[in-house]
Amino acid sequence: MELMVGELLASAFEVAQHSNPGVRVATLLRIARVEIAIDRSRARSTFEQALDEIRRIPGRDATFFMDYARLFAAAIAPDLLPSIPVWRPPWN
Repeated sequence: MELMVGELLASAFEVAQHSNPGVRVATLLRIARVEIAIDRSRARSTFEQALDEIRRIPGRDATFFMDYARLFAAAIAPDLLPSIPVWRPPWN
């Protein structure tokens, strides 16, 4: 079963590489979440790749994805949480 999961993740990763940035980030975050059950170091690497992708996205989309990444960081790389910016609405 682990081999099948690995093949599915490899396929999803390949598709993500050829997708638009938003789809790529969302896919990488989800791949990392699955990888945490198989290989923690690989999950962290995939998660860090997603963070790098987010940093290249301009404006509000990046803010949305950073908030989203914080949720995944709690499971994948909690030590990175302090380095992931938190969006605060201007009225707070």
